[in-house]
Amino acid sequence: MKLAHIAIATPGRCGLYETTRDLVKAERDLGIDARIVDPRPGPLHPGDDDRGVPLSEMDWATTADVVFSHSGHDGTPIDDTDQPIVVVAHGRPLSTFLGEQAGGAPAYSYYVTRSRQERYRACVTFWPEYEPYLRSLWGGKPVHVVTPPCDTDYWCPGPSNYDFAGKRGGYNVVLTDPWARRDVSPLHAVHAFHLFRAICPDAKLHIYALHTRNGIGALARMLGKGLGVAQGWAADLRSVYRAADMLITPHRIATRSVREAMSCGLQVVSGADCHPEDDLEVFAMKMARVRERPRARQRERAIADFNPKDAARAMHAIAKQYAGVP
Repeated sequence: MKLAHIAIATPGRCGLYETTRDLVKAERDLGIDARIVDPRPGPLHPGDDDRGVPLSEMDWATTADVVFSHSGHDGTPIDDTDQPIVVVAHGRPLSTFLGEQAGGAPAYSYYVTRSRQERYRACVTFWPEYEPYLRSLWGGKPVHVVTPPCDTDYWCPGPSNYDFAGKRGGYNVVLTDPWARRDVSPLHAVHAFHLFRAICPDAKLHIYALHTRNGIGALARMLGKGLGVAQGWAADLRSVYRAADMLITPHRIATRSVREAMSCGLQVVSGADCHPEDDLEVFAMKMARVRERPRARQRERAIADFNPKDAARAMHAIAKQYAGVP
C-alpha cells in the first residue's frame, strides 16, 4: 500500500513536520510504502532522506492509494486526481481559529469547504479533546483520534555538550513552546517558575522560541539570576533536553515539546497539572514535587504513551478503510 503524506519539510523547525516524519518512519517500519511529499520547494528535495524517511516527488504522490494532507496541497497535481484524501489536523482549534481571524492561514474555512467535497473522506486529530470541534466542522464525516507519535529511538537520554551558553544553573528548567501562539501563553509558566525558585534557589529557566524581544527585559529583571538562555529557535533541541532537568509548559495536551522532553527523560509540568493553567502557586508546587522523581519514569511513560507504531497501525487502518483495501 502506498501512502503519501503531504507536509512542508522543515526538520528541527516545526512540530507538524517532526510528527509527520515520526509517523511515516513507523509506517515504513511496518512494511508500508509511506513517503513525505513537500508541496513547495524547501530545504529537502525529492530523493533526500531524513533519518530513514524518504522524500518523494509530487508525481509519486499522485499514484498513492491514500493522500494524508498535513500541510495542504492546493495548486499541486493532486488537485486533478480522484484519490481519497484524509486531512490531518495538527493544530489546536482555538489557535487555528484565532490565527485565521488575525489574517493567517484560513484553516477553519478550509475544513468546512473541504468537508463538502466527496474525495475528502475524513479528518485525523491526535487529541480526543478536539474531536467534537472537528466533527462539527467536518459536517458529520468521520474524525479519527490517533495516538500522538514520538520517535523515542531518536528522542532519548544521552550525553550532551550543551552548556546553556555558559548560563547553566544547579537545576535547569526549559520552556520551548513557541511564543507566537495566540490561544495559550508561556507567560504563565514563567511566573510559576519565579515562585518555584523560592523553593529551588539554584534553578535557572532557559527560554526558547521567542519571536520577539519585546517585554523580555521585564521578565529578565523579574527573574534576575534565575534567567539563563532567552533566545529564538534552538538548532538542536535534543541536546537541550538531554542537558536539562525539567520542561514546563502552559499547555494541557501532549504537545510536541512535551513528547520530546518526556522521551529524553525530563520531568514535565504542564497546564494539565493545575486548573486553571494560570494558578501559579499550584504550578510551582507541582514543580517542587516532581523534581526529585527519577528520569527513567518519564521515559517509560513516553514509550508507552507515544509509541509511533500504535499511530502507524491506526493510520494504516484508516487508509485501508478509504482506499477500499481489505
